[in-house]
Amino acid sequence: MTTPSVLLKDYQPCAFKIISTELTFDIQSVFDVVVTNTMHFQKVGSGPLVLHADELILKEIYFDNIALPASAYELREDALVISQCPDDFYLTVVTQNNPEKNKALSGLYASRGMLCTQCEAEGFRRITYFLDRPDVMSIFTTKIIADKEQFPILLSNGNLKESGAFDEKRHYAIWHDPFLKPSYLFAVVAAQLIRLSDEFVTQSGRTVGLDIFVEAGDEHYCSFAMQAIKDAMRWDEQRFGREYDLERYMIVAVKDFNMGAMENKGLNIFNVKYVLADEKTATDEDILGIESVIGHEYFHNWTGNRVTCRDWFQLSLKEGLTVFRDQEFSSDMNDRVTQRINDVSQLRKVQFLEDAGAMAHPVQPKAYQEISNFYTATVYEKGAELVRMYEVLLGRDGFRKGMDLYFQRHDGQAVRIEEFLAAMSDANAMDLSQFHQWYDQAGTPVVEVKEWIDQGQLHVWMSQSCPQTADGSLKKPLMIPIKWAVYQKDGQRVTGLPEVLILTEQEHEFIFDLKNTDVLVNYLHGFSAPIILKRDLSLDDILTLMALEQDGFALWDLKQKLMIEWIQKAYQQQKIEKLPVEVIDIFQSWVSSGRFSLDLLAELFRMPSFQECSVGLKAFDPILLFSMLKAFEKDFALALQPLFESQFKALQVQEGRLVRAFRNLCLSYLMQADEKRYAAICEDYFNQAVNMTNRIAALRAVMQTHHQSLKAKVCEKFYQDWSVNELVLDKWFFLQATQMGTDVLEKVKSLSQHPRFNWTNPNKLYMLIGGLAQNVLAFHDASGQGYAFLKDCILKVDAFNPQIAARLAQPLTRWKSYDDARQQKIQTVLKELISHKLSKDVEEIISKSLKAS
Repeated sequence: MTTPSVLLKDYQPCAFKIISTELTFDIQSVFDVVVTNTMHFQKVGSGPLVLHADELILKEIYFDNIALPASAYELREDALVISQCPDDFYLTVVTQNNPEKNKALSGLYASRGMLCTQCEAEGFRRITYFLDRPDVMSIFTTKIIADKEQFPILLSNGNLKESGAFDEKRHYAIWHDPFLKPSYLFAVVAAQLIRLSDEFVTQSGRTVGLDIFVEAGDEHYCSFAMQAIKDAMRWDEQRFGREYDLERYMIVAVKDFNMGAMENKGLNIFNVKYVLADEKTATDEDILGIESVIGHEYFHNWTGNRVTCRDWFQLSLKEGLTVFRDQEFSSDMNDRVTQRINDVSQLRKVQFLEDAGAMAHPVQPKAYQEISNFYTATVYEKGAELVRMYEVLLGRDGFRKGMDLYFQRHDGQAVRIEEFLAAMSDANAMDLSQFHQWYDQAGTPVVEVKEWIDQGQLHVWMSQSCPQTADGSLKKPLMIPIKWAVYQKDGQRVTGLPEVLILTEQEHEFIFDLKNTDVLVNYLHGFSAPIILKRDLSLDDILTLMALEQDGFALWDLKQKLMIEWIQKAYQQQKIEKLPVEVIDIFQSWVSSGRFSLDLLAELFRMPSFQECSVGLKAFDPILLFSMLKAFEKDFALALQPLFESQFKALQVQEGRLVRAFRNLCLSYLMQADEKRYAAICEDYFNQAVNMTNRIAALRAVMQTHHQSLKAKVCEKFYQDWSVNELVLDKWFFLQATQMGTDVLEKVKSLSQHPRFNWTNPNKLYMLIGGLAQNVLAFHDASGQGYAFLKDCILKVDAFNPQIAARLAQPLTRWKSYDDARQQKIQTVLKELISHKLSKDVEEIISKSLKAS
């Protein structure tokens, strides 16, 4: 039976307010926690009180301190209903929880002896009966009682008000959060943990305590995380004027966690991978990820917590805005150009394909069956691009004015995307009503551009369109800001032209007077809008623009266009052509000129991903496309082999993140050029590595070859050296799942039975099973066995963790992109899946995928 959809148009304000919520967690063991919840209600509308529930055991219920008879309420599987309620009353419900049994990792659960919570989006209803919706905000006070030896650390939201001995063996702590919040931001932790403390002095002179809690033995891996907290707090003060508001800010690192991290008010709970790091155990990429995710969760304190969402259709109000803020933070902490390149590359790899697949949906969806399925690249990353467009349209100062007005108007409220748009519009006296179309319709817009010179004038013609998407949303003209540049042939940028062209109609012609008409034009600087830009450029045009372009992002984008079009042409012709010498010369000139930082050089030389190469292709053979990509990569490596070898050697005497970025890419290309010749060098580099970045670079370079004996050797050594570290071991699983080879599927099946693999740990599932789905040759093998194996994994995981099972199912949603034979095989797998009793999480993914047929 199909789960009924929740519709945005059906939203109704809640008939009740919860003025205060007093919770007591009486922890007997990891198997037995009794939760007493006393809520002060005020009636503000009509109708019965319907409290949400999910797999709860009700022990007791009291109405204004009087036991409520069973005849006075209705107990359903998903709700507790009380039909007759006065205008003001207290309700107490007592529930029993078994955290150890909770393998869904939603609500209150146990992770290696630790008790913790995950309440977003609808986990709080798995702990106690409540109005578990984001527009019901309450003041929470939480008392935790537990054995002081087994659970010496007791944490919850807000400020610690009281703690001490409860009896001879047990102790207690009382936490009070003075700020209104919805239930999804609630958290509690009881565990044996080590605390690392520091402090931060805010711009107003307040001292805030900073605490990171980790398992014993992990306390030496927190320095990067602690610095990231302080950097994020200072940055938010300087960039947006936002100061932290509680006495302390806490992070708890958890090994079993469905998400990356969670912004619970004052008590953030993190997947350990975004907390624990040093240079020996984590790559540079990992460390940058820690900085980004800590920034993201901290920034939620204002964009998500102080101002939250009216309903879950507004999810991008907090997530899109906060992703934009964490991207800006990372840009200011590191290099703005390479950060933008990485963000856009990720958008094109994931979100563009989502827009083209069975799960396509607007940034503000209109319906869902399971809200967990809408924590997507569209809501997060595309949502961030919409926020960025406000800044493009209004300028940085105008955007800041809009943000200030948004906070001034809505602090302490649960609001909609429309309120954010109104604040931007009102603060800048600019009509942005058309801009809301970006939130309403799915799909990646396509903008076609042509330009010509006529009688001393530059004519720029643009048209916009959007392909039909699986959700059927109506496509209307959007407000599209396009940053551009006009260059003279001597490299000078033409001045006196608008920085941004704003396309608001289906098509429009812009006309500009020029003194010198011998010019070249380039568009979409900084990726000012999340669109696909189409224009006819010859290879000579691209090379000339690459020589003139002064913007680092735009230069990278030209390089991507050149490479992707070359690979797609090879796919159509089923043969690869050698790159002309003029192209190779440009790449060589980038190194010799000294114009670029080493990390930007790494991005300029890096191959486009398989996913980026597939954008725009219809009914394509993934194996053939991948083979053309690898053939192009080998030709590129051979053509520039002397440069890669000289740079690899020259950079050996230097160290640092930027050096490693380019040096390790050079090693990868050398192994692609001649794996036998460079095998010993790569193995030596692996053995001599003093940090995880170099070690993983060497291991990855080996695993992407067909050198079987070396692969076996370095894999075994890596395991022997690092199997004691669970996060490092995750990399070992991933690199084996994504390696080149003909027997990868069998190896993955074997590794899924490995004693160190854990089916209930999300990180392990993402690395091994998710890794296989990223392996084009293994997953898309013509036999269809990769699809069948993923089906079995989805069914196995769905039995205990539907959220993770639904994410594992995502690769099957893009089946219509592939050739007929693979379409049929994936359809067969989808039909087999839907024949089982599935969770509503997985059912929604599979049913929508089948409807796409």
